[in-house]
Amino acid sequence: MPLQILDVGCGDSPQGTVNCDLNVGQTLEGGDQKQGIPINPQQITNFVKCSGLQLPFREGSFEEVVCFHVIEHTTAPSKLLKELVRVASRRVTVRCPHRFSKGAKMLCHRSFLSKTWFQQTLKNFHCDITVNYETWPVFFVGFMRIKEIVVEINLDKNTIS
Repeated sequence: MPLQILDVGCGDSPQGTVNCDLNVGQTLEGGDQKQGIPINPQQITNFVKCSGLQLPFREGSFEEVVCFHVIEHTTAPSKLLKELVRVASRRVTVRCPHRFSKGAKMLCHRSFLSKTWFQQTLKNFHCDITVNYETWPVFFVGFMRIKEIVVEINLDKNTIS
């Protein structure tokens, strides 16, 4: 059986076996925050129009859930994170701009997150958590500019300590 992946906030570049987004018609995908890129649900495999804050799926429905550059658009990021974990059975991956990165400073961003925020929010979720930074290389010695945060949540009961 193939890996069942849910892509929450898929935009115009879905990566899941099931893909969902709330913004049909226009999306903020691709870095074009002013103009947007059209989302055509008929062109997206297994598309479901829904909010990530209330996913219409049973607990543990998907082996993996991915959510890239969505959490910063909500005023309830911990609620979104809880929903992502609820519908996943093995793994959740979240990507978002670091709160001090250039990409965080956009009008449509409602939450500004850090590595510490993710660690504190997920500490009671009883799962293995890896929070890393993706950086832009800068040509000054010893200096890297943080681009985004990559959070990997492992829900596999065999690996949780």
